Parts: sequence; C-alpha cells; structure tokens
Amino acid sequence: ATLPWQGLVGATAIESLVLEDRGMGVNQLSCLREYLARNTTLRGIKFLRTHLDTPSSLLLNDFFVGNSALRVLDLTANPRVDDETIRGILGAILRNDACRLETFNVFETLEGDADGISESCVGFIASFVSRTPSLTNVRLRIRELNDTGIGELANTVKGSCCNISCLEIGGIFGDEGMLSIAEALKTNRSIRKIDIGMTERLTDRGGQGILQVVQGQDESWQSKTTSNHTLQSVYISDRAGSSMSKSLLMGLQSITKADPHRTLQGKAWNYINKNIEDLSSISLDVTLRPCLLEFVSSRGGVDSLFCLLRSRKNAPELFTNHPTPEKVRLTRKMEKASKENEVLKALLKSERRHRSQRQMSQSTNQSENIHLRDQEEDEQHQMKAMARCLLLPFFKAFEMCKHFMDLLKESHR
Repeated sequence: ATLPWQGLVGATAIESLVLEDRGMGVNQLSCLREYLARNTTLRGIKFLRTHLDTPSSLLLNDFFVGNSALRVLDLTANPRVDDETIRGILGAILRNDACRLETFNVFETLEGDADGISESCVGFIASFVSRTPSLTNVRLRIRELNDTGIGELANTVKGSCCNISCLEIGGIFGDEGMLSIAEALKTNRSIRKIDIGMTERLTDRGGQGILQVVQGQDESWQSKTTSNHTLQSVYISDRAGSSMSKSLLMGLQSITKADPHRTLQGKAWNYINKNIEDLSSISLDVTLRPCLLEFVSSRGGVDSLFCLLRSRKNAPELFTNHPTPEKVRLTRKMEKASKENEVLKALLKSERRHRSQRQMSQSTNQSENIHLRDQEEDEQHQMKAMARCLLLPFFKAFEMCKHFMDLLKESHR
C-alpha cells in the first residue's frame, strides 16, 4: 500500500472510504485499524474486489461497534467473504445502538476463493435487515439466494417498520420468490423500485403476481384502493427475463412515475370515470360526498359531474336517506343521553323497590310489636283474674271462722 496510513489517524474530514483491489488484506487493514477504531465521522466504507475475509474483518469490529455516523456499507465482489465474515460484520453493527445504516450492499461474483454465502446466512442477512429499520437501500446479489431466502426477506419487507425504498436482488430464485415479494407488497408502503438480476427461472407468472398487486386483483373499488400505490418500477435484466413476455416486462418497468398520493388518485379516477353511471359500490360516508363531487368536477369537468348527478342510481346515494352532519352529531348525543336515562331509570326503580321493602319490613315489625303488647296485657288480666279467684275462698273461710268464734263467745256468756 502506498497510502501513508499513519497520517490518517485523527483525520475527521474524510466521510467516505473505498478500499479496492486484492492487495487489500489483513496486513493493510492492520495498518488502518487504529484510524478506523478512532473514527466517528466516516459515513461510508466500500470494499471492492478486496481480500476481505474473516480474520481481516475482525480488525474492523471496533469501527463498526463505535461509529455512529456510518450510513453506507458496500461489500462488492470480495471473493473471500463467507458466512463467518458476514455474521461478524453485521453482528458488530447490531451491537452499535447508535448506528443508522441506510445502504447495505452485498454483491457476490460467480467465482470466489471461499465457499461464499450459504442459504442459512441469507436468513441471517434478512434478520439483520428486519432489525435495522433505518435501511432505505438494500442490494443482495448472492449466489444462494433462492425462493426460501426471498421469502424470509419478504417477511421483513411486509412489516410496518420497513423503510426500504430501493431493493435490488439476484440469485437462483424463481416465480415463487417473486410471488413472495408480491404478497409483501400488499402491506408494504415504502418500496419504490425493485431491480432483479442474476436469475434465469422467471416466467410471466411471477411478474403477473406483482403487477396484480399494484393494479388490483380485480376491477372492484376495494381492490383498486387497497392495492400498492408506492411501487413505481420493477426492472428485470434481459438474462433474468428471457422467458418473460416483452409487454409484461415493459409494464413492470413503467408502473407509474407519480408519487403514491397521485397514484391512488389516478386509480380512483379511472374507476369512477369507468363507472360514472353507478357509484353505489363506493359507499362513501355522508361527510365525504361533497369531496366526491369536487373530485369528479376537477378531474372530468362539468360533463362528468353532470353524468354523475343525472344518474338515478347515484341519486339515492348522494341526496336521499342521508342525514346531515349536524343531525348525525345530535343523534349521537341523543342516543348517549337516552342510554344514560335508561341507567338512571333502572337505578331509581331499584331504589324504589328497596324503599318499599324497607317500609314493609318496618310495618311488619310494628304489627308484631302491637301483637306482643296485646298478648302481654291479656296475660296480665288473666293473672289478676286468677289471683282474685284464689283469694276469694280464703276470705270466705276467714269470715266463717270469725263468725264461729263470735258464736262461741256468745255461748259462754
């Protein structure tokens, strides 16, 4: 190496570094190790046709763990890169919580000194992509990237945290892999461009699957509005698309040039213009119907607006049996008040029932008290009567005895 490596230590003006040619190996990276380990401003690093391998990649661990400014990592045409190399580099980046990597490229050549990147490592790369939501550009041209690997990558793409706008893939996948991507595009809202190369097993089946997702599965309103509005083009290389029809390839390359919002508006207008005499399937909320009239007027002019209004099938949807927003608002308030009144009525009824039970209980207790008092008075009267009955013979006997004594006294005289 002719570059004075020691002079780089402490340099802060360098924002990107390209390491190229097979003369770049362990010895050269050893010289760069001190600079990279202390660097916190390098935003991009590219290894192009170097002898980067597992031992030399270990020298970069401190750099990948400690650099928070890194935005681009490019591993292109490095014949000695294998599973262990990839796992070591990506594992170090994952340990860097402050890293916000935006571009990640892995490009394998057809010839390599090592075994290359295996199918299991492709799964690890897909996991890395899913755990790095800051990624916006991903390029994976890997010899062992098959339908299974594309399926794992598609599971990442369909997630709500995916921010990838440009996806470039190549390998040995076929239509099943394309259909996995098509399934992911049903929920993905970030991808703008897909570039497919280095595969020879594609047919119209895979391409039609993607085209249906962006155009809609059928001609219904729901299908049009729920289709993918972000994808703008799918470029398939001549070699990969040799078995596909030219019209399909052209259709995929020129899906749209507009932003997602305008793309959705275009789909909506195509459906409305085609079904202007009967838009009952749209089922818009009453508050949005003025927006529909304004949209038709701005897109199709007075003639389209007149066709919309004169149709008898549209009249019930637009003008009849639909309460005004103020009435809807008041109705909701009345329904809420009615429910509250029902609750209050139930509480009042329950309170009245409990009060009646308490009164009945008090009345019963009062009646029992009166009965007990009368019973006690009767018992007292009975006791007095018995006492009189018992005392009457005693008094009579006493009087008779007194009378007898008086007679005795008279006889002695």
